[in-house]
Amino acid sequence: MASQDLGILSAVFAAQRTDPALAEGLRRIMRRDEATMTAPLPPAAARSGLVLRPDFARVFADLVPAVLLHHVLISQALPVTDLVEHLVDRVLLPLIIEP
Repeated sequence: MASQDLGILSAVFAAQRTDPALAEGLRRIMRRDEATMTAPLPPAAARSGLVLRPDFARVFADLVPAVLLHHVLISQALPVTDLVEHLVDRVLLPLIIEP
């Protein structure tokens, strides 16, 4: 992601605080993306013999975008591959898998 893209994203997130229509549009996009990100998880877990907690989608949807957005927008650090691997292996899986 180019630095000008980061500036645009930052401006959109700041502007949504005072523009209800923009805020609703962002929420709609985030919900759509959450569904897209979490849909493959149950079949993948089942193939691996894992059982997901009933609230796995909410935990995933709350945690992953927050960490990635912070990493990209605040830290302005790319790439995120190492962060994603660490987030999934050390943080996310222990939270969403039934013991």
